[in-house]
Amino acid sequence: MQLRYEQLQSHLQKPLAPVYLISGNEPFLIEESRRAIHAAALKQGYTEKQLWQVETGFSWPSLLTAANSLSLFSSKEMLELRCTSNQLNETAGKTLQTYFTAISKDSLADKILLIVTDKLTAPQQKAAWYQTLLKIGAVIQIWPPEGETLLYWLKQRLAAAQLTTSAEGLQLLAERAEGNLLAIAQEIEKLSLLYPQANLSLEAITEAVNDSARFDVFSLSDAILQGNGKRITRILFCLKDEGVEPILILWAITKEIRTLTLIAEQLLQGANIEKVLFEQRVWDKRKPLMRHALQRHQLNGWYLLLQHASDIDQIIKGLKPGDVWDELVTIGLTVAGIKILL
Repeated sequence: MQLRYEQLQSHLQKPLAPVYLISGNEPFLIEESRRAIHAAALKQGYTEKQLWQVETGFSWPSLLTAANSLSLFSSKEMLELRCTSNQLNETAGKTLQTYFTAISKDSLADKILLIVTDKLTAPQQKAAWYQTLLKIGAVIQIWPPEGETLLYWLKQRLAAAQLTTSAEGLQLLAERAEGNLLAIAQEIEKLSLLYPQANLSLEAITEAVNDSARFDVFSLSDAILQGNGKRITRILFCLKDEGVEPILILWAITKEIRTLTLIAEQLLQGANIEKVLFEQRVWDKRKPLMRHALQRHQLNGWYLLLQHASDIDQIIKGLKPGDVWDELVTIGLTVAGIKILL
C-alpha cells in the first residue's frame, strides 16, 4: 500500500505491516516517520532491533541470515536497513524479493523490516521487489510540504503543542519554515514554552521565531518561473546573507533562460510544445510553469535576457562596472515578467 506522511499515525494504531519503506528528500519528516514506526513496533512487542547502514562491500545475503536467526531475548524483532537509492541495485532487489517471498509464507511473522532511503527512481519503482513490497507492506514517500500542505502540517504541529493561531499566523510560520522544517519544529516547541496553550498573535510569532528559511538556487529558479516577485527578492537577499556566490546564482538563472530560449525558437518553427518539453527533459511538475513563462517574452526578449546574463557575468569577473546583486534582482524579476521601474 501507499501511505502519505499524514496517514502514518492512524495506520500505526493498527497491527503493523511486515515491511515498510520510507523514501524521499525531506530528512526531518523521514526521521519522524522512522521514529514513529519504531515506537509503534515497540508498543506491539517488537523489543529487539538490528540495524544495517549499507556501505561499500555490504553483503545483502546477511540480511536473510539475520532474518532467519532466532533472537536471544525476544520472539519479535525489528530489522532496519538504511541505504541510498543507488545501493538498491539488482543484487539488493533479488535479496529483498527472497525476503518478501518468505513473508508470504509466514516464515518471518516475528520480524518487521524497515527500509529507509532517499528518492527512488522510476525504474526502481517498477522493479519486482518494489511491486511486491506494495502488496505485502507499506511505502511512505515523503517530499517537502508546500503551499496548503505546509499550512496543514504547521496547523497539526501547533495543535500537538496545544497552540493555535490565525491564518495570517500560519502564513508567517510557513514563510519562516520554508526549506527548514527541523528549525521551525524547534521554534514551535519554544513557542509552546513561552505561550502555553495559547492562541498565538502575529506579534508573538514575530518576536519568538527566528527566520529559519533556507533557500537554494533551485528555489530561486522555481520562483522565477512562477513569476513571484516578492519571493524572488526574498530568496536573493537570503542567498546573499548566506554568502552564496553570485556566479552560482547566475548559472541557475541563465540555465532557465537558455532552456526557455531554445523552446521559444523551436515553437516559432512550428514544433509541438509537448515534444519540445520532453526533448528538453522538463519534468511534468514544471511543465505548467514553463508554458506560463514562455508567454512573458517574445523570442527577441529571451535573446536580450541572455545578453543581460552575459553582462552580469562580466560584472562578476570585474570586467564591467555595476552592482551584481542589483543586476541579479533585475534579471530575475524580468524573466518572471515583472516590470522594473527605474
